[in-house]
Amino acid sequence: MTFRIDEIELEDQGWRLQFKGLDGKGVYARLITKPDGRGLYVVDDGDITLRKPGRQLLDEDEFRISRESTREAAMRCVAAALTRLGWGPEVNNAGKIVAQSVGEQQ
Repeated sequence: MTFRIDEIELEDQGWRLQFKGLDGKGVYARLITKPDGRGLYVVDDGDITLRKPGRQLLDEDEFRISRESTREAAMRCVAAALTRLGWGPEVNNAGKIVAQSVGEQQ
């Protein structure tokens, strides 16, 4: 299966992104990091603030996006992590595979 990252933003609470491809399926979801950019979590959709971490995908030692990263660098970091989880490859809005280089996580 594939995934597509639709949006990524840095907020006070950490990085937040919306994507399609949860668990390598055609399911839309939101992912977040902790405020320092560590860890990767599926947002608990039962939380009305949309900021409560739900299922942990990667712990703080396995994943980090620097708060100083550009949106593009952050997107590449997340894409590399999702690919390592076996949810890839990444595709763009046209359904074409996005090329990635190895070792993109910061």
